[in-house]
Amino acid sequence: MKGRRLGYPHAGYNPSVYTPKVNIMRMKKLGNTGLLVSQLCLGTMTFGHSGGIFAQIGQLQQSDVDSIVRAAFDGGVNFVDTADVYHAGQSEVMTGQALRNLGVPRDQPEGFCATGAARERAMRA
Repeated sequence: MKGRRLGYPHAGYNPSVYTPKVNIMRMKKLGNTGLLVSQLCLGTMTFGHSGGIFAQIGQLQQSDVDSIVRAAFDGGVNFVDTADVYHAGQSEVMTGQALRNLGVPRDQPEGFCATGAARERAMRA
């Protein structure tokens, strides 16, 4: 196998919660970190429903975010672009909630790679 997938199955894995589909996603090393990430990255700028400039970009609710994250993970994406400025941090919270709703384990670091300083906030949701 060229790259590691989401790490399923693993200890504590519950297939009734979420099972990603078998897929072929090209993976690349992320710099010198040793992490293998998908060549495609899921952007989360549209996740949220706050006002301001982001109201013009996207107004997605949690159910929409859950569906998008599920589709991305089913396609082999494990690389997510987040930022605390997207909807005043709301996109990070919604991304974390989507991961929780899908049953993605918090202690599976190779299963989720967030960009920016957002990883902790998204994983705490």
